[in-house]
Amino acid sequence: MGWVDLWRGILLCDVLHAEPSLRGVPLPLPLVEMGYNYSLGMELGNPAQRRGIAFIRGKGCLNFVHLESTEECFPEVDEETESITVRVDDWALTTWSNKKMSNSLEDWHKESVVQASSIAIDPAISRMLKDTGCCVYHRIMTLQQSSETCRTSRSISPLPASLVKMLFTW
Repeated sequence: MGWVDLWRGILLCDVLHAEPSLRGVPLPLPLVEMGYNYSLGMELGNPAQRRGIAFIRGKGCLNFVHLESTEECFPEVDEETESITVRVDDWALTTWSNKKMSNSLEDWHKESVVQASSIAIDPAISRMLKDTGCCVYHRIMTLQQSSETCRTSRSISPLPASLVKMLFTW
């Protein structure tokens, strides 16, 4: 049996053992969030919005995912949700695996990182994302070697869960 705190770790107990005991498995630390506010950290909020964990039976291991976003908060409050307005400029999904499930952070192995700004999006999908408001393109004109060139930069808002699952599967 297990109890999970997605910011801190997992408590495990083999309730079928003759003498059940608790053991802890720490989770990878949210280092970026801990570095905010002159390394005093920040209120981390609901971890279910940024972290998830699963036991993969076929592999006999834990898989853990953490979403880290680069965002800007605005003073306006959304009238419908009564939440602050946030623009997400970029995000990264990082996965770790742990086969030992011991009390050591060193047992977690970083498997992969997907950075939204480095995802190449097919033009047809890009148009669909733009039409639904999930991807906003800004045209930036730059002068390079006395000739005018055009560079496109993306500002990506959080993608729908179904698209994230399509891009990032275990």
